[in-house]
Amino acid sequence: MKLENSFTVAAPSEAAWDLLMDVPRIIPCMPGAKLDEVVGDSSWKATMQVKLGPISLTFATDIERTEVDDAAKRVMLQATAREVRNRGRAQASIESSLAAEDGATRVDLVTDLSLSGMVAQYGRGLIQDISSQIVTSFAECLQAQLIAAPEDAAAVTAAQARPVGGRIGITVNGVRHEAEVEPRQLLVYLLREQLGLTGTTVGCDTSSCGACTVLLDGESVKSCTVLAVQADGYEVTTIEGLAENGKLHPVQEAFHRSHGLQCGYCTPGMVLATVSLLAEHPSPSEEEIRHALEGNLCRCTGYQKIVEAVQAAATA
Repeated sequence: MKLENSFTVAAPSEAAWDLLMDVPRIIPCMPGAKLDEVVGDSSWKATMQVKLGPISLTFATDIERTEVDDAAKRVMLQATAREVRNRGRAQASIESSLAAEDGATRVDLVTDLSLSGMVAQYGRGLIQDISSQIVTSFAECLQAQLIAAPEDAAAVTAAQARPVGGRIGITVNGVRHEAEVEPRQLLVYLLREQLGLTGTTVGCDTSSCGACTVLLDGESVKSCTVLAVQADGYEVTTIEGLAENGKLHPVQEAFHRSHGLQCGYCTPGMVLATVSLLAEHPSPSEEEIRHALEGNLCRCTGYQKIVEAVQAAATA
């Protein structure tokens, strides 16, 4: 997978070249990266944390400067990374080159990335999107450092290395929460990883299966399609919030009695989609039920028992 990024900065090429050659200074420009060890003049060890779909990954990374062309102002870095829990490997070559342009400098970055193991099983679109964001952040950090005065460079690096985010207020299952979130963080991961509400499951991460369905101000939504920042000020109901005083919600009870589940992985989303349906249409027909739940997939039941469960809930 090849990613290309270019930008122009109002700085002389010599200053840009000095920065590109100072690898310990530019490693923190990679989001989630930190320098661990200077091995030699052209080799370093670093740790990099990446969020790829539903999993958080930590890579132990060896970085080596393999090519330097002072005349052409071109440098090549090779990075070999191993996920610390053996969930995959990544290899990347990063070619940086400079060109003078009317008193400014154009920086061209070409990254060739390959993945193996579990991390390679996620969709190419997802991997490319996240990789593009990382490369873009890297380019913005380099540009900020080149613009900054020398005495401000360290502060720029530290600021760019920190994840950009914001504080939101959200009410979940009747409880008010304040949370720090990244702009790209999805609501499903806020619920699961920060609030510990793992009843909201991740089935596909592509908005296809509906396993992550929750209620947002009473309306059913797939929480993998909603950014956490978009939920600021809203009320969210997850499967954990339906039962009251130890008593199952009528829809939960209907699914239980009608055997509307087998493995149970899709059930939280099915139940919450049903709650939303019945709030709008208390007595739906079988056709309306099937239409309302067509965005929620089940690999076990064949759907008939689920439809019967919804019908039972409607008459409860």
